[in-house]
Amino acid sequence: MKTSLRSAGWLLGGCAVVLVSLGACRSTAGSANDPTPGREADAGAAAAADEVGEPSSESHVSTAVDLSGWQVATGDDGVFDLAWRPVGGTVPRNEVFELEVMLLQDGQLLAGPQVRVRGWMPDHGHGLVRTPLVTDLGGGRHRVEGLLLHMRGLWQLFFDVTDGRRTDCVGFEWSL
Repeated sequence: MKTSLRSAGWLLGGCAVVLVSLGACRSTAGSANDPTPGREADAGAAAAADEVGEPSSESHVSTAVDLSGWQVATGDDGVFDLAWRPVGGTVPRNEVFELEVMLLQDGQLLAGPQVRVRGWMPDHGHGLVRTPLVTDLGGGRHRVEGLLLHMRGLWQLFFDVTDGRRTDCVGFEWSL
């Protein structure tokens, strides 16, 4: 299990939450609610983009990034770093909430890549009951709306990040 997380945990909404970066993204890039299928389609699209030589739409935003209070991890393939924090400061149980997300590469905000979010409860064999909406705010910042962690237990969140050529998965897990 990969442990590149720079912040290890905090107390949220009365529930102890311990976060660990996951190395499990590689084989779990299915739908928003079921991470079981692999990333063959994404890999094929990336290979096709490389063959035709499409330019990358990513751009670095040269701004010093303060990551205090953010959960940060590197993707399975080491391509992207992702930082997130809950809007309002807490991750509630059985209440809809939002996340702020920043994409980073080499310590700089990275504009351009798309983000998709999936959730999974490995001990229960199911995912999220809602599909979260990710909005690109520009400049490497995104907002995730409509997240709902409806049960206590071990949760995994997977952020699939793609720039049209490459896809990387950044995963976190915690007990809620």
